[in-house]
Amino acid sequence: RLDALNSEPMPVSDLYNNFATPMGMQGIRLEMLAFSRAGSAHVDDARELWDDALAAAAEQGGASGAGAAAAAAEAAAELAAALWIPVSKGAGAEVALPLPHIVLRIESIAAGMWPPNA
Repeated sequence: RLDALNSEPMPVSDLYNNFATPMGMQGIRLEMLAFSRAGSAHVDDARELWDDALAAAAEQGGASGAGAAAAAAEAAAELAAALWIPVSKGAGAEVALPLPHIVLRIESIAAGMWPPNA
C-alpha cells in the first residue's frame, strides 16, 4: 500500500483519507488542515484530531492527573510547534490550532475529568 506513494504524486485528499487517517497520524492531518486554509466546516474535525492526540498522550503519561496532563501538554507543544508556521501565516489558524479547546482538554485531564474512559 505504501508503494503507491513512490509511484506518482497524489492529491492531498487521497493522502489524508487513505494514508494519514488509517495510520492515526493526527499531527500530519492537522498540518494538512492548516495548510489547506480549511474553513470553519473543519473545526469539529480539528478538535477531534486534537482530542485523539491529547487522549493518546495522556494515556502514555500514566493514571495520575498530573502525569497525564504533563504528557498531554508536551504532546500539544510538539504539535503546536509543527503547526505554528502555517498558522502564523494566517492559514487555517482557527481550525488547526484551537487553543481554548486544547487548554480546556489539558485542564480536564489534570482534574481527572477527561478523557471519558480514563
